[in-house]
Amino acid sequence: LLQAGPRYSSEATASCQLSQALEESEEDRDHKEFEVIPDNILDGSDTRTSVMLRRIPKTCTTGDVLRILENSHLLYRVRFFYMPFDTRRKRYCGYAFLAFRSPSDVLEFSRLPALAKG
Repeated sequence: LLQAGPRYSSEATASCQLSQALEESEEDRDHKEFEVIPDNILDGSDTRTSVMLRRIPKTCTTGDVLRILENSHLLYRVRFFYMPFDTRRKRYCGYAFLAFRSPSDVLEFSRLPALAKG
């Protein structure tokens, strides 16, 4: 699930299925205000460039996410990338933060097939 962060300008391999279909949870309903709405980006009312990518399978690595960005020609549009790793459990935490150069990059990122909700 792709969400833009709070307003300020400044989540593939076989083991990394970012398009897993998941039921909408109460947590998802609580985060509706942060969802990326393409029409708002297109009309200029949403100028956010930071996103949080949630529900990344814990088997997915930073390399998997960066490969998706590279294959979609967005890797060099990313100014910041952070995908926390739980050293105690020796796996990723299931989310990542990205800061893009422009809102149009966020729009392009949100349209990636690898991020489609099932």
